[in-house]
This record gives sequence, C-alpha cells and structure tokens, in this order.
Amino acid sequence: MNSDKKITLNNDTYASNPGKVEFNKRVWLKHFFLVPFLIVLSIITSIILMVMVSLYFSILVFVTIFIHEIYWVKFKEHFTADSNGGVIISTSPPLAAVSTNLSKYGGNYPVIKIIDFKVRRPISIGEKIATVAVYKGSGDEMLHWSDFYPLPVEYATNNQDEINTALLSYPSEQWEDIERGVAELKTPYKIGLYKVEKSSSDWGL
Repeated sequence: MNSDKKITLNNDTYASNPGKVEFNKRVWLKHFFLVPFLIVLSIITSIILMVMVSLYFSILVFVTIFIHEIYWVKFKEHFTADSNGGVIISTSPPLAAVSTNLSKYGGNYPVIKIIDFKVRRPISIGEKIATVAVYKGSGDEMLHWSDFYPLPVEYATNNQDEINTALLSYPSEQWEDIERGVAELKTPYKIGLYKVEKSSSDWGL
C-alpha cells in the first residue's frame, strides 16, 4: 500500500514544488473557526438525538463524524500540494497576488490569482508570502487547468522555519512573473483569477 496516497487529491498528478507544511489545526482554527465549530456541534447534537430520541440517529452520528474527518484530511492534504509564491498587493482590504502556470501537458498558460490574506498580523505592500494550491480540472482533453486555489502557508503553521523554507523554494522567475502579471491588472484589485501575458503565451492561440 502506498502511504503517500491521498484521499482528497488526484493521485495521478504531481506538484512541481510540493508543499511540505506540517498542518497545525490550532493555527487553522485561528483563521477558520466557524465551519469546524458547526461540524462539532452537529456531532454533539446527533449524539444527543441518538441517546434521547432514537438509535436511528446513529446514522447521523456516523455521517457527521465522517464529515469532520474528511474536513481535516482535506486541508491537511491541501498543504502537501503545489507551493507557489505570492505578494501582498493591498493592505485595505488585505489581498495577495499568486502566480502559476495552469499548463497540464506542456505549453504556457500564466495566471495571477488574487486572494484574501486573512492572517492577523501587520502586512505591507510588496511583502512576499508562501502559499500552497490545489488545481481544478477542465477535462482530460484540455491542455490546461481551469483554476487553482492557493492558501497562505500561515493558515496552516506558525513555524517560521517552515515558512522560510517555502519562500526559499521559489525561483526568482516566479517573483518576476508576479510583478509582470500584477502590472497588467486594473485597480482597485478584485479577488479572482486573471490570465496574463496573453500576447506572448499560449492563451492567444
């Protein structure tokens, strides 16, 4: 059995720069408390219903526990996916720009993704950050992914050594790609995916 096999990720694809983040639930909960809280509340409620109303609610207990486990597995595995550099482009609201190439089988499909940056610490425009992203498929016949979903490494760990290791894993070309890509975008910046370098990449084909 392959111990590296993922439950929530596509095991037929490989990250060019795999994230190596030790996922910390406590750090995650500082940024995303509501959904885990509601899942746990659902588990407790279903147990109470099973005990006080009917054993048939044991099915609901199993379902809610399964959802709880999958939730944590999903985000733990997310931070083993493809690691990309990002740059803070706005402090109010806090936004970051992340670059990647959506190519599947070759070619050049550069994009910039603008995301929220919810980390509770002072930030400055131009600051470099580390992210890890999963990619959304657009059909096996397509030459590129349709989207990607980067999450800041700081959502998963407060270990500065891990964060620095991720930042050092990005080549200088990636920071240059972000700078060129952001220069093409209109202000004020809005969250979303943006194709860039259209005239010099395969987006123009």
